[in-house]
Amino acid sequence: MARHVKQVFRNAVVALDGNEFEQCVFENCTLRYEGTSPVSLTGSRVNDCQWAFTGPAANAIQLMGELYRSGGHAALLVENTFNAIRGLPLPAAAGAAPSARPVN
Repeated sequence: MARHVKQVFRNAVVALDGNEFEQCVFENCTLRYEGTSPVSLTGSRVNDCQWAFTGPAANAIQLMGELYRSGGHAALLVENTFNAIRGLPLPAAAGAAPSARPVN
């Protein structure tokens, strides 16, 4: 991972994959994520930027949209995924909606 510390990115296309950004500022940028390697955005600020998801990341977002639109338990899986991202508790009861816990 390339490490960027306290850098300011303006009016640029920034490739996120495989990079670590610590206390950086992104202003009027396009932040591109392909989903091919991890990213770290610790303590960074994003102002007036656009996001571009391509490759595997775009495929994952497309799948999440299809699951959500299909309704039922698939839609609940998407809701639970976002709740997990937000740090909210997931259902634990038997018969509860599917969880977004990682599978290893």
